[in-house]
Amino acid sequence: GASTVSLVANKEASKLLSPGDTLHGRQKQGMMNSVANVAPKADSILTHIDSVVLTLNKLMSNPMWEQSIAGIGSTVAQLDESSKSVNAVMASIRKDLPTVTQNLTAVSNDLKEVTAELNS
Repeated sequence: GASTVSLVANKEASKLLSPGDTLHGRQKQGMMNSVANVAPKADSILTHIDSVVLTLNKLMSNPMWEQSIAGIGSTVAQLDESSKSVNAVMASIRKDLPTVTQNLTAVSNDLKEVTAELNS
């Protein structure tokens, strides 16, 4: 917060200043000036963030949100049960498939024999 002044002599000047003359100076870019340049952008971003937060808050406080989440949970549970049932059916089919294949082969062979007898 303290202010300082640096007097730097102009080595190219040929005349000296007289009492009452004006000293020309410039202000160094400080932290506050830098913040002043960024502040409008930050304010705009904060406004957008505030808008998003308000929208999310409104959405989350809607009773339909809880119902939707509950519905999704119920659907996932049903899909899990369906998946377990399909897996059980597939396991049973895999177990019985060799026997079914053997039976089909036997029936096919029997049909060949019957067809051969009918043709002779």
